[in-house]
Amino acid sequence: IPAEPGEKVSVRVRSENLAGTSDPSAVVSVQMLALPESPVIKAELTAATSTRFIWEEVGTATKGYNVQKSVNGGAWSTIGTGTKDLATILTGTAGQTLSLRVQSVNAAGVSDWSETMTMRLPKVAAAPVVTGSPSSSSTATFSWNTPDEAETFRVEYRIGTEAWELQSAGQVGSETTVMAPAGTVVEVRVQARNLAGDSGYGTAVVTMPDLPVPAKQSPVSVALSAGNQIFSWEDVEDASQYKIRYTTDGSEPSAVNGTQIVQSGLSYQLTQPKGTVVKFRVQPGNAQDVWGTSFTLTSTAS
Repeated sequence: IPAEPGEKVSVRVRSENLAGTSDPSAVVSVQMLALPESPVIKAELTAATSTRFIWEEVGTATKGYNVQKSVNGGAWSTIGTGTKDLATILTGTAGQTLSLRVQSVNAAGVSDWSETMTMRLPKVAAAPVVTGSPSSSSTATFSWNTPDEAETFRVEYRIGTEAWELQSAGQVGSETTVMAPAGTVVEVRVQARNLAGDSGYGTAVVTMPDLPVPAKQSPVSVALSAGNQIFSWEDVEDASQYKIRYTTDGSEPSAVNGTQIVQSGLSYQLTQPKGTVVKFRVQPGNAQDVWGTSFTLTSTAS
């Protein structure tokens, strides 16, 4: 009796002769075997030139699976007929697209083809284009584009002629900040990375700005108290430190004469015997040790 897969077929029989027809026999029913369901496929890159396709087992696929592949959207070719495997690996070259589809098979026939699963094999990305600029007197910020195929980035930097330092071997973002002294040259180089390998380097160079030289003197005043001399002065724009030099013998403070202290504070206390003549000089400077004009005050300890 012709029947469609999955249909239920029932039969009963009567006997006939010249005397007539018998009562019908008991009904016998047969459930026709249904076609199997289509498999569900997943895929993952296993290397730069290979992809592993996996499909879930279909319980009604008693006679296995038919498997076909396509490369770059071309014609389908059969790579498995009635196979019991639940996975296959396809290989190709960088940039190719590999597609796979699978049918389940049983005694009733074959399922529809599964949804096509397509994976593109990676190729080495182009080198990133890197740009940079100072973001403060002590930091430089670098950024770069994300080329096609790039998954992560290797980022290195160096200051002046020092050796390259690794900042990140697998950075996801496309920006980095490097700390460097004022007036130095900072260089950053970046590679795009994926399973296919590393790109060439994209490089950018930034020259950190020099700090401004303190533009004016720092007038000094002194307060006398029981042998103590407390010297103080105003903060000077662009100054981050102050060079103090003083003498107690009446001579002029100089680069080779007197006691020297460097500090960031705006006052300094001396204790000297009564009648001691102190010549006290203050010179404002920046973090690069570039110094402005000094101011000298003479005071006699009381």
